[in-house]
Amino acid sequence: MSTTGPTTEIEIVSAAFVLNGKDPVQSYDEAGKAGLAAKALYDMTISSILTYPHFRFNTKTTTLQLIANFDPDFDQWNFAYQLPHDFLSLIRLYPNINFQIFQDRIYSASNSKLQMEYRYQVPVSKWSPPMREYAVYEIAIGLGISIAESAQLYEALKKQHFEKRAMALFVDSQNHPQRPMQNSSWIAVRGRG
Repeated sequence: MSTTGPTTEIEIVSAAFVLNGKDPVQSYDEAGKAGLAAKALYDMTISSILTYPHFRFNTKTTTLQLIANFDPDFDQWNFAYQLPHDFLSLIRLYPNINFQIFQDRIYSASNSKLQMEYRYQVPVSKWSPPMREYAVYEIAIGLGISIAESAQLYEALKKQHFEKRAMALFVDSQNHPQRPMQNSSWIAVRGRG
């Protein structure tokens, strides 16, 4: 593991093992049945974390490709666009149109140029150190249910997990300017003076 913390999937899992009082691991196979559980937990948990609406580090935009020879089979959908291969969740479409996601496509009644802002699977090496630390605690808690030999250890991990998540969210929120409200009904009705 590097001095900046875990930078790979297995390093995150290994650090989670250590937090649960177990030996570090270099591979899932080395950890036996716990390794199999850790791999399944990692895949499920990290994909879920990366879809949280609070994080912005794993967002990008793209122009969607219109699928040729699309044969609509129901409702109002006349056109389909291909979702990117790394798509996790949608943030917004430009322009704002009526749509529906089915499998790996976006169905629409319009064939206009369509851009999408979305969350995607970012390699661990591109995460901030607080995000990696949060992921370690998230995995440690999931593993702790099955491998922690102490209820007190499990509860301590849960408590620290919330602190790590708060720090990851704070660091991520600093990556874009904060804009104060300039014009709002809330501002208009508050007292002056």
